[in-house]
Amino acid sequence: MAVRSTATKIPTQHHIKAMHLKDIYLKVLQSDGISRARLKDEMHLSFPSVSALVDELISRGVLYEEGTQESVRRGRPSILLQVNPDALTVPVVNMTRDGYQYCLYDCCGRALKEGFLPYPDKPKSLLEKWHPDEEMICKPIQLLISGFREHYNMRELVLSVPGSVNVRGVLTSSALQITMPEKFLQRLEEMIQMPIAMVNNSDAEAYAEQFFQPLPEDYVYIHVGKGVGAGIIRNGRILDSGPMRAGEIGHICIDYNGRSCPCGNRGCLERYIDVSQLNQEAAQLLQRNTVEFTDICQALEQENPQIVEMLREKARLLSVGISNMMAMQPVYHVILGGGIEQLGERFLEMLRKAIKAYGFRKYMNRLTITYTANTSGSGALGAMWNYLHHQMKIEKLFNMEE
Repeated sequence: MAVRSTATKIPTQHHIKAMHLKDIYLKVLQSDGISRARLKDEMHLSFPSVSALVDELISRGVLYEEGTQESVRRGRPSILLQVNPDALTVPVVNMTRDGYQYCLYDCCGRALKEGFLPYPDKPKSLLEKWHPDEEMICKPIQLLISGFREHYNMRELVLSVPGSVNVRGVLTSSALQITMPEKFLQRLEEMIQMPIAMVNNSDAEAYAEQFFQPLPEDYVYIHVGKGVGAGIIRNGRILDSGPMRAGEIGHICIDYNGRSCPCGNRGCLERYIDVSQLNQEAAQLLQRNTVEFTDICQALEQENPQIVEMLREKARLLSVGISNMMAMQPVYHVILGGGIEQLGERFLEMLRKAIKAYGFRKYMNRLTITYTANTSGSGALGAMWNYLHHQMKIEKLFNMEE
């Protein structure tokens, strides 16, 4: 029987160079201007090595030199390096339950253009079956990219989906109630004529949160809106567990004989606490035909006893889901977003009390729960910065490969 080697792969000179090029780009991007001398000190490389790497980035149009820096030292003031915003445009397409949210970012992470495109012929009810084919999903993305290609320098698409793509390229999304065929991703890349970097919607929202409030290195973002999902951040990075995502809290079973779910399971947490379920139950309690989520928020503020009791039960159910997830992935800071934050501090108090009463005590006693500070509610920013920080291969995009 063959024995698998456990030896660590030794990086080549090419990989080391690529790592340094990316490091320089990010250091310049995250500064207001930085000199070659300071880069040398921060990267612990020789000045000729740093200077050669910077010269290559300048020659490729990624960086440029501008202005001077006041110095207390003798000699000529330092010239500062800046990222060229026109070097690259990053298109982000976010597949939601209702359609495609898109945003174009420049190489400095600034939004250039954004908009929304609904799915063709998508039923409004989550319980109605939707059977889009590959062409129906891919064609709108192809048209978007084709329209932008004349005006923007795009070399890779960041695609955010409410689901996952496995190693065979099969897209599975219970939120959209679809499973795209094998090699879906490859087919889409062929249609738009550029590579695709994937990220999950909830993961992108989780990553974006750090740009709106100070956070620890480890935290969980839970989206409770049209559906329920979670993104887990470990050591400042998205916890990526491959095709079987760690953040599918919406499909934790809280009642094995409970309500049927589009995912094929029964009693999923999502079927009890997402916004559409809250609206339906509130309409029955308030004896109305329809109820908007803002009506629930107002009824809670007015201490309507039926709505208060309903939300107290929802807080208990959510605490069970959080407790189960924490038992598998202990993280002690939880952020709620996606729309549920509109319920305000009153609901947060209910949830904190429920966690103390029903939670897995070993972890729940140490847990901090807050609301999102991202008022836009969009994960596009997180998808873009996760791409720049961790997915972008700068040597490939700017033809620096040997």
